[in-house]
Amino acid sequence: ALGFGGQSIRGGGGPGTGTKKAPILLLQDKGERLLLPIWIGTMEAGSIYAAMEGHESSRPMTHDLLYSICDEADYRVLGVDIRALEEQTFYADLRLERADGTILRVDCRPSDGVALTVRSGGEIRVAHAVMDAAQPIERAGEDMKAGIHFVSCDDEAGRLRLEAELVDMSPEDFGEFET
Repeated sequence: ALGFGGQSIRGGGGPGTGTKKAPILLLQDKGERLLLPIWIGTMEAGSIYAAMEGHESSRPMTHDLLYSICDEADYRVLGVDIRALEEQTFYADLRLERADGTILRVDCRPSDGVALTVRSGGEIRVAHAVMDAAQPIERAGEDMKAGIHFVSCDDEAGRLRLEAELVDMSPEDFGEFET
């Protein structure tokens, strides 16, 4: 599995949606060579963003509640493994450790796994098979850092469209998420 150290939330056009804005979870590998965009829901994006920024709400939101339940039950959130990509859908496992050291794997959406992992400081991992299925694209140009790969789960036309959209987006295009 590849370890991904950085994550950010951006708003951009969703797959096949033209100009419709949808949150994109951008996972960047620790070596800053790979970029894996995953379209996620607005609520999950807000939850991840809030955790990354250290924002706390007056009452626990869903991911805060689940994280607290894990903590109270002596389960430690180790991280999330994005393990499969099938028909443009990513699949993941949340990795938990019991107090006795037993490791549990629980099927989850990548966005939910990332939301909990950000809270725990755990590791986000992506299986090599997912990267192969996502078909990395090498990108080098005057306006881009050499060696950055853009990744999509679409056909070649979709990959090129995604690459063009991400390259041409400015921070203002992404908007802000409120929690």
